[in-house]
Amino acid sequence: MFSPKEIDKGSKKLTSAFNGKLFGEVADLGAGWGYLSKEALRLNDKITKVTLFESNYSAYLASKKNIDDERAKFRWASLYNIKNLKARFNHVICNPPFHSGRPKDMGLLRSFIFYSSRLITHQGSVWMVFVSGVYLENELRNYFDNIKILYKDNHYFVCQLLKPKIKR
Repeated sequence: MFSPKEIDKGSKKLTSAFNGKLFGEVADLGAGWGYLSKEALRLNDKITKVTLFESNYSAYLASKKNIDDERAKFRWASLYNIKNLKARFNHVICNPPFHSGRPKDMGLLRSFIFYSSRLITHQGSVWMVFVSGVYLENELRNYFDNIKILYKDNHYFVCQLLKPKIKR
């Protein structure tokens, strides 16, 4: 499980960016122990539902313990299990992993970018944080027409991704 003993600094940057801006239905991809969703619900009263998607069973169970809000729905599922999901969300929030073990796994990161673009409505937005130097700008441009940089320093890159490109 990622950052189980303390809140990741990148996740804190992301929650500052989406404070008061989320509404409707939200998906949290790679939700971990639920920090982003818990903060999204606390900071955005116009959210009607947050669906947390997590493939690590321990993290999935931890998120259920950490979030006591009737608007939260929990799904134990990997990205590959949701590829045929028909639901579309107003927002996706995500601090995507770039490794499944120690080495960087850029394919995993690409999957999070791809699936986030498929899960939002055409008017929806994706809110992501990356470790600076580990995000894939060309990949973002492949799947979104509009990339808003909300925060950038030597450690983190926070962006809002808009207008998903639907490739048939």
